[in-house]
Amino acid sequence: PDLGRSAFAPGERLEYVVSYGPVPAGSMELEVVDLTSYEGRPAFHFASDVQSNRAVSYIYEIASREEAWLDAEELYSLRYKRESVENDRSHDRDYTFDQERHLRIEPDGDTRPASPRAVDQLSMIYYLRLLPYEQGARFTLRNQADPDDNPITVRVLKKERLKVPAGTFETWAVELGLTTDSGVFK
Repeated sequence: PDLGRSAFAPGERLEYVVSYGPVPAGSMELEVVDLTSYEGRPAFHFASDVQSNRAVSYIYEIASREEAWLDAEELYSLRYKRESVENDRSHDRDYTFDQERHLRIEPDGDTRPASPRAVDQLSMIYYLRLLPYEQGARFTLRNQADPDDNPITVRVLKKERLKVPAGTFETWAVELGLTTDSGVFK
């Protein structure tokens, strides 16, 4: 893509209030940290932070930091890292991708299959914004990092103007269909 006209740019930061029905549960932040170099490739560096609030943490505590590096020219994942604590149990992941051999490489050197042109779960949020949306369009994506998580289907419902505290924006309403309920999309 033309990086000057991308659907996202370094410095973008989105802040969400997470609720369980009417009950506030915590917060989530998504950020395009920068456009950097990762192993000699231009890469978007993304980050996500999730934190349960004090009341919810009494029942179920979660604190998570995810980072991802997406090749800015080829639009596939180079690395994905997650550090999370859920009810005092750590769930950490850190792997790189060998896109030529369709492999995900674990820190201990073990390999697992990856989809061709694999995109990790955090980068997928931004990848979806690069699709050529028009009302009624449907997309079937088979490039989730874990082949078992394929496909993701995207159905474009309508274009709509949303007014929020940050301003008024032209948006697309989309419906996502997921094969599994892992990671950010859970």
